[in-house]
This record gives sequence, C-alpha cells and structure tokens, in this order.
Amino acid sequence: MTSTRPTTEQSIDDPTPNTGAPLDHGADATLDRINLEQALRDFELANRRVIDLSQRVASLHRELLEARTELSLTKIQLDHASRSVDRLRGSRLFPMVRALARATRTFRR
Repeated sequence: MTSTRPTTEQSIDDPTPNTGAPLDHGADATLDRINLEQALRDFELANRRVIDLSQRVASLHRELLEARTELSLTKIQLDHASRSVDRLRGSRLFPMVRALARATRTFRR
C-alpha cells in the first residue's frame, strides 16, 4: 500500500504543490515579456471584437423593432383599405359602376 502521508520535504501546512515544472524551468524573462505582450494584444483584439459584435447585435435589434413597427402599421392600413373596399362593394351603386366599367371596356375594343 502507498502512504498518503506528506513526505519530509513537504509539511502538512505547506500549501505549495510538489508537482509541475520547477520554478527556474524556462525562466527567460525576455520570452515571458514577449508572451505577456502578445497575450495582452490578443485579449485587446478579442475585446474589440466582442464590443463590435455587441454593437452590431444592438443595431440589428433596433432594425428588427423598426421593421416590426412598420409591419404593424402596414397591417393596420391594409385592414382599413380592405374595410373601405368591402363598404364600396356592399353599396347599392357598386353593381351599376361595375356594369358601366364593363360597358366602357367593351366599347374600347
């Protein structure tokens, strides 16, 4: 059986893990600085992309709301126009006007 007790190198109160690469492994300060600068540039670019996408989504949402409003107004206008046409067709003069229009088309031929 293996023991889960801490070794003599690591005490119970020591929170540092004893796994992973040693601290001096790859400790090239210039390379670390270059990597950090690149990571910051990448983060700034990603952040700008997120802001741009957020603005585009907000713009498209406004356009969608405007289109829905326009559609609602157009439906209301269509409903009013349909009612007007129904009233005209239901009037007593409509059959006479229709007959007159047919006669006019016949005479033009």
